[in-house]
Amino acid sequence: IAFVVRDEGNPQSFTIQYDEGDTRSYTSPERDLILTSLIDGSRASGNQCLFVTCSKYDRALRIIPYKFLLDEDTESQCMRHIISVPPGLKRYDLIRRFNANIPYDGLTYTASQEVYFLLLSLRNIE
Repeated sequence: IAFVVRDEGNPQSFTIQYDEGDTRSYTSPERDLILTSLIDGSRASGNQCLFVTCSKYDRALRIIPYKFLLDEDTESQCMRHIISVPPGLKRYDLIRRFNANIPYDGLTYTASQEVYFLLLSLRNIE
């Protein structure tokens, strides 16, 4: 399981998105209890990257498939683009791409001082 979409408009509906791109939608009056069990079971089996979102997820934002992690250079480039936005691109879209490609448990290669610099830069954006 790559992620779960918890439907905001329908309190009984949710969708499961798998690594390969398949999706399955379900409805249950006990949605949140089912999601809790599903997430617990998935994480217990070693899937630490599973996350929950409230809106459809744009797979086109992913640079590589869900099973794989970015290499050090690509991770660093995603961070640099947020700090210094290339011409013709929007910071909002770059942040969405960054979030789509960084694992749920955080950055893989980047040192903590680089993350601190990124956070300071984002704080100064108006």
